[in-house]
Amino acid sequence: MNDACIVVDFRKSRIRIFKRTLQELQNPKYVRLLVNPNEKTVAVQVTDFTDTRAHRVPNIGIEYARCYEIYSRSLLGELSDCGDWDQNHSYKIHATACLDRQCVIFKMDQAVRLETSK
Repeated sequence: MNDACIVVDFRKSRIRIFKRTLQELQNPKYVRLLVNPNEKTVAVQVTDFTDTRAHRVPNIGIEYARCYEIYSRSLLGELSDCGDWDQNHSYKIHATACLDRQCVIFKMDQAVRLETSK
C-alpha cells in the first residue's frame, strides 16, 4: 500500500487520487472525500451514486490514467484550515491505512511538500 497516495494541489484547486489508491479500494465507481479536522486526516471512501457527496470515478481511460482529479475549492479550504500548508505549493500524502477495502486514510501531518518544476 506504500504507493497509494493523494496530492493536494492548492494552486490548481485540485486533489489527485492516484491509481494505486483506487486499486486499494477495488476500483470503485464512486468515492467521497472525508476530512477529520480533529485527527487531521483525509479519507477516500467507497460510496455509491445516491450519496450527495459522491464523485464519479470515470471507468473509461482510468486503466491508462495515472490518477483521478477532483476540483474543489471548498474542500481545499477545509484541508487548509486543518493543516499548516503553504497554499502556493502541492503536497503528497501516502496512505497510512486501508479499512476493509472501503476506505483509505491519509494523515495530513505526514504530507510532503512538492517542489514546483520550472
